[in-house]
Amino acid sequence: MLYIQKNVLFLIFYAFSNVFIYYLYPITHSLMNSIDKYKNITPEHKKVYFISNLIKGIVLGLFTPLAFGILYNYFIHNIWNLYLIKCMAAVYCSLDLVSIFCIHKMQFNTTVHHIMVQVLFLISLLCFDFREDTISNPIVIYAIFSTFAFGVNLYLALRLVLHKNIKLIATLASIVYQFCCTINWSYQCYYLYISGIDIIFKIIYSILILGIVSDDIVLIKFLNRNSYLKTN
Repeated sequence: MLYIQKNVLFLIFYAFSNVFIYYLYPITHSLMNSIDKYKNITPEHKKVYFISNLIKGIVLGLFTPLAFGILYNYFIHNIWNLYLIKCMAAVYCSLDLVSIFCIHKMQFNTTVHHIMVQVLFLISLLCFDFREDTISNPIVIYAIFSTFAFGVNLYLALRLVLHKNIKLIATLASIVYQFCCTINWSYQCYYLYISGIDIIFKIIYSILILGIVSDDIVLIKFLNRNSYLKTN
């Protein structure tokens, strides 16, 4: 059973979010263009990379209290805030989809990551209505812990304009990111083990989520190489 008709408004909101975020790029560029350190970023396409990560970092940072609230209500009060989850998921996915079209020379593993996010979002929305008792459960939890790691996106942007303390920022971002990934991956394994969901859905989900996990690992290694966590 597909939940297309039930989620028409959320699909429209998803489309609107993509358009809104797309137009945020030139607006942010105009605002940043008065700052010398931004104007000096070369080559030119890295400015788009800066803008993409800055916008994503700020949005996810603003989402963090809401994401924590969803997590708290679910595990403490057994409340699954479906409406808020759908709205936040639409915006989260829009951040990734717009970046695919705007950033030139995006790394292959990052492109795969962003595509998998869209696939998992649409499957959760249209096939499972983001219900708590479906494979949407671990998808939402994964997205929540990814939201908590907003500092990673801020670091990826700021490293292009800052030099002082940037190694410290990378260290803090990596520690938070690794902590979130450890809890996140543990929950994914736990849920897939105890859940009564059909084995076929578990296999498909595991294959899709590996595209995101692999990009997380690449990013953790990159952060460590550029932080105080670097080992010889």
